Amino acid sequence: MTIHHFHEKHWIGTFDAGGGGGDPPSTPSIAIVDNEDGTATVTISGSDGGTSNTVYTADWAGDTWQSAGSRSGDGDVSVDPGTSVFWAYVVSSDGSQQVVSDLAHGTATDGTTSVLYRSLVAVRDVIRGLALSGVGSAQIVWQKQPWDRNSVHPGIFCCPEPETIQHRTNVRSDVGYGVLVVMVRASNRNLTDGFDTFTMWREQISRALRAQPLTGVSEVYHVTIEPKAVILPEAFRNQFDVGALLVRCHSREVNTVT
Repeated sequence: MTIHHFHEKHWIGTFDAGGGGGDPPSTPSIAIVDNEDGTATVTISGSDGGTSNTVYTADWAGDTWQSAGSRSGDGDVSVDPGTSVFWAYVVSSDGSQQVVSDLAHGTATDGTTSVLYRSLVAVRDVIRGLALSGVGSAQIVWQKQPWDRNSVHPGIFCCPEPETIQHRTNVRSDVGYGVLVVMVRASNRNLTDGFDTFTMWREQISRALRAQPLTGVSEVYHVTIEPKAVILPEAFRNQFDVGALLVRCHSREVNTVT
């Protein structure tokens, strides 16, 4: 029986080789392509001919894994994770022994969602994957504005900010999509309580996102962090700790409509 689990963005896989001796099958690798119709294609390579290869997928949090399709030997498997960022791996079995591929991440879009929208969702999902102390996954959301009169604190809001545009050539421009990450917790005007946890959120979010591509948004090749207020004074006067980081998602785009 194969056991796999996912913890704090680390992939841990084990397998029971079962009965039979001899060498295990070759370990396959996978590549994922977004079909822009809500599905993606997982291409399996490096497996032995005649092996049964089953693809498993899960959402970004990695909470629930499910079989998404299988085939014999190398080739393509179409998966339908919905429009989302997701994880995938393949189990290759020769009937007596099995091996597990490395974990890969992919994106499934519907061809109608903007880079900014997908950046908001992807930043939210990266933060959810950090399992930050004192704030639940359901309290980390994207929305139009960083406030909600009905919200329950603490919370982390991912909100759109104006993009930057640098014209590189007549053909392409660099667009920096802005995602404002706003962290909120009740403070009751206490000058020290909870500060360590609050600033740890800020530190971990910055480290998880800066100076790398944005997982799940293929157009974004680089992410930078622009520091904003650590504690907003006017919010503190209203009994809340509110701090922010501006996540800048850099995309090199053609100057045409596709």
